Amino acid sequence: MLSDTIQRIAELQKSWSSANTPEMEERGILIRQTMVEELEAYRDEFSRSLSSHGTEYGSDLGIKGRDGTGNKVPAPWVRIFSDHMSPKPNTGFYLVFHFSINGEQVYITLGCGATKDDQKMTQLPESELKRRTTLGRTILDDAGESYSEFNDVISLGASTRLARSFELATVIAKKYDTQNIDVTEFVKDTNAALVLLSRIYVGQAQGKHLSPSEIISAEVDTVLNPTRRSRRGQGYGLTATE
Repeated sequence: MLSDTIQRIAELQKSWSSANTPEMEERGILIRQTMVEELEAYRDEFSRSLSSHGTEYGSDLGIKGRDGTGNKVPAPWVRIFSDHMSPKPNTGFYLVFHFSINGEQVYITLGCGATKDDQKMTQLPESELKRRTTLGRTILDDAGESYSEFNDVISLGASTRLARSFELATVIAKKYDTQNIDVTEFVKDTNAALVLLSRIYVGQAQGKHLSPSEIISAEVDTVLNPTRRSRRGQGYGLTATE
């Protein structure tokens, strides 16, 4: 059961080690396999939520968990995303479940890539993360979306630069006590966050993440290359005809 998995991950957080100890091996299985499989049970409704506002972003919905490539990270996570809009964790926006380092909290968040490279995990400058998260909130605000239930401040107990980057890469967040998870409420809030993520994707598809000079460049590129589909993975999301 999803609540049991979250609670067990929380317990294992107290035994964190960068080495693949038996506890970290179990945590990795829970993050990368068990929790993902339990979330997959809600795929249909998650896809509908991510396909809000007349989009089809839910058609390529993905669910993946990470606990560290090589060394084990102190703050593991699971993300839900559109493969077109966020093919890698360092690209675009996505929903992400973050576990605090002490295991006491799990957060439902909308976040963006915090690193330059998916393998080396090189952190982006704080100024760039602030620009990206501000953009996400601005798209929601301009669309008149309410996200008052996601006004919690994320605090992972960051003792590492990477965990701190995850905090800075958070657009909105809602906090839960890992020992008191109501699965019905948790899934409901996940769907609500996916509806908001869908709105951010729409804003990106409309070019709201681009500066005026970037918009001009994209328009010129469309004229020069009318048969080329645009870089949907980067968020522009329109064909030459559109």
